[in-house]
Amino acid sequence: MDYVVNLTVPAITAKASAVFEELRIPHGEINQVRVFFPPGCASLVHGRILVDDAQVYPSNLGSWYMGDGLSLVINDQLFLREAHQTVRFEGYNEDDTYQHVITFGLTVLPEIAAGQPAGIPKWLWRLLRR
Repeated sequence: MDYVVNLTVPAITAKASAVFEELRIPHGEINQVRVFFPPGCASLVHGRILVDDAQVYPSNLGSWYMGDGLSLVINDQLFLREAHQTVRFEGYNEDDTYQHVITFGLTVLPEIAAGQPAGIPKWLWRLLRR
């Protein structure tokens, strides 16, 4: 499954008042993360991704992605263990004149395709991944 969120961040949006969009994602594995900052952002708009209120992208807590005409592609294997988890896309903007749009993308593999080796029963695979 592939998800895309276009997060519009108004001018002068403080970090403490970051805007956000949330998605409920079913159980599976985040296989790829994409973040796009279009030209003109001048590294003034910042974005990050949280899963169930825990920051996961970027990995170092308290940091944010930023860029100008920058497209990030992160290949990963982040397992979503619950039946549904909330993925939150956040952004803030230091630009005092223009709003900016950050485009986030996620590719989530369903559990059965998320690396379960052939011949191992589903119940055992779930137990081993905990």
